[in-house]
Amino acid sequence: MTDPLASVVVAVRADARVRRLLASLASQTAPRGSYEVIVVENGSADLADTDGADGITRYARLERASSGAARNAGLGLARGQFLLLTDADCVARPGWIEHLTARLAAGDVAAAGGTIVKHQPGTRAQRHAITVVDGQRSLSYLPALHLPYVAGANAGFVTSALREAGGFDEELLSGNDVDACYRLGLRGHRVGLAPDAVIEHEDRATVTAHFRRFYTYAVYQVLLYAKYKHLSGKRYVLDAYPLRRALQAAASAPGCTAHLLRGDPGPASAAALQLIEAAGVLCGDISGAIRFRQPYLLRTCHHRQERSPAVSMPDRPPLVKSRERHLTRRGVLWLGLRCDVRCKFCYDEHVPAVQKGWLSLEDAIRALDKFRSYYGNEFVDFMGGEPTLHPAILDITAHAASIGLRPTVITHGMHLARPEQAAAFAQGGIHDFLVSVHGTGETARAIHGRGRDNAARQEQALDNLRALGVPFRFNVTMIRDNLTELEAIAALAASKGARVVNFLTFNPYFEWERDVEISFQARHSDIAPHLMRAIDICTAAGVEANVRYFPPCQLPGYEQHVYTGYQLPYDPHEWDYNSWYDTGYPGQPGEDWYYRASGRQRERHDYHEVSACGGCALRDVCDGFHAQYAARWGGSEAIPYPGPPVADPRHFIRHQDKYQYPPGEPGSGPGPSASSSTELAAPLGLTASGGAVARRKLPAGQ
Repeated sequence: MTDPLASVVVAVRADARVRRLLASLASQTAPRGSYEVIVVENGSADLADTDGADGITRYARLERASSGAARNAGLGLARGQFLLLTDADCVARPGWIEHLTARLAAGDVAAAGGTIVKHQPGTRAQRHAITVVDGQRSLSYLPALHLPYVAGANAGFVTSALREAGGFDEELLSGNDVDACYRLGLRGHRVGLAPDAVIEHEDRATVTAHFRRFYTYAVYQVLLYAKYKHLSGKRYVLDAYPLRRALQAAASAPGCTAHLLRGDPGPASAAALQLIEAAGVLCGDISGAIRFRQPYLLRTCHHRQERSPAVSMPDRPPLVKSRERHLTRRGVLWLGLRCDVRCKFCYDEHVPAVQKGWLSLEDAIRALDKFRSYYGNEFVDFMGGEPTLHPAILDITAHAASIGLRPTVITHGMHLARPEQAAAFAQGGIHDFLVSVHGTGETARAIHGRGRDNAARQEQALDNLRALGVPFRFNVTMIRDNLTELEAIAALAASKGARVVNFLTFNPYFEWERDVEISFQARHSDIAPHLMRAIDICTAAGVEANVRYFPPCQLPGYEQHVYTGYQLPYDPHEWDYNSWYDTGYPGQPGEDWYYRASGRQRERHDYHEVSACGGCALRDVCDGFHAQYAARWGGSEAIPYPGPPVADPRHFIRHQDKYQYPPGEPGSGPGPSASSSTELAAPLGLTASGGAVARRKLPAGQ
């Protein structure tokens, strides 16, 4: 017997309307053999005769009245690749199964929701009140966690992903569909929409029932908040929804009056039902807050003051510049590869979505403790994806600061355009931000591939950080699209108060290795003139300018700014090869170790000498050219340096003025113990973040 493509699960309790739903499911455009219907009756016993109906229905019964338990029972029985949910008070339009399974079969989402419309509204409440999630024409969000969800009245899931996530929370009498989407989202899965998959919903017929519906929703939203507040970092929730709906109703009063005078009570009925809805949510919020003992209604200073001393905003001592070069003490931790923009050059672009899950809070804390106590790191960079989306990012940065690891978040910055988000990081002990600014104006959005007003949002974020006294630096990836804007980006850094600008050369690491012709990749000789002028702007403004992964011979007269893999260990803003790859060497190795590690890094990233490099004095302290670059354009740009071989990677960079961070800067914490305990020496084995594992893969021989 061939398994069906889809299993439709209907949880029902004492609702004869389910027979109407079953009739609509028997009339689908999808072939009968491609789906099954599983009716799970919970808390009632009226539907045993549906077993075997229309050759597609299976029946199960639970004594317990719980939609979560009923849905889990259906999940356990399901044979389909996809599990579809709807409710007894619904009617499925003929193409529902076909369209919803097609959306899931596309492979880019693990959950999807279809459109919800009213089914034959008869009463005034049915005609004028909003339907489930206002028709599900967009993804929905709740205060509990900033992850999207779809409503169980019209939802589909990849069965295997839902099972791996643990199915439905049986204690949530309402909201277990939201919880399932949250758990999928926390595992790195996406949630999407299937607009053509339409369900008709019979809304509540009376005002009292309408009130109870929103009251129940709100009560269990409080329980959702309680379940996820350790991830969201929220100490309280101020639910603005009731106030917003009440204000909308009040604003419509003049129009309602005019319609009433013309004999049309419709707008007034809609406004009244908005007030009923607001009252239901407000009462549910209060009831849930009391019942589950959660601060879910009012914002108070008390909750803000409960944070530890590590999350205050003390004064930051001024920095000094120096030409002394010391080995970096900066660790790096990939929190996962999920991101809400799609930069065209991103190294993670080709990583499957299922490998972009978040690192758990527990694993992050374990890694940070090892960075500090075993490797002796003093700084840590949080990488993504987009780390500000991590549900526990504030807890992670606060923990780093509390143990003496000064935390940096590498981000596109747009979420920091919200003042409250920027302030939360400032209060959480953040050391600084490294903001990816790849263009100005429309170029920024075009490179990001998603979003609106991207450049303006980034500038607002920089203004917010500056107002809070939070330092920031820039990362700029140099590609064909932004070469003519490098000077403008340097000027922006100067005007906004950035400390540092890192100009990054695109090279096809990781998943880009398969591509030889990359349309946006620029030649070094095309980059150099714009880059030199940008460095001049930075230098004149006192902004530190660094160039990464660029052959020094391509920037004559500017070599002190150039860092290949051999110079990176001497840049305090770059990553410690020792903790980066979790080598197991306690504390900090000597310079010879880092020189050998630089050579292994060069091999790992597939850099090679071209013919002219053989006679170059820098050949022992320079990466050369990436293999793909040399294969595409050859080595004619290489200009060998004359003279005896240079053995010191600091040969040029010792002439650059660089920021130095004093020990007394906030978050410096206790000194490293370089502990060699068995527990700390064990490999971290951070696998939860999927594709990010490759970013920590140990180079051969290290």
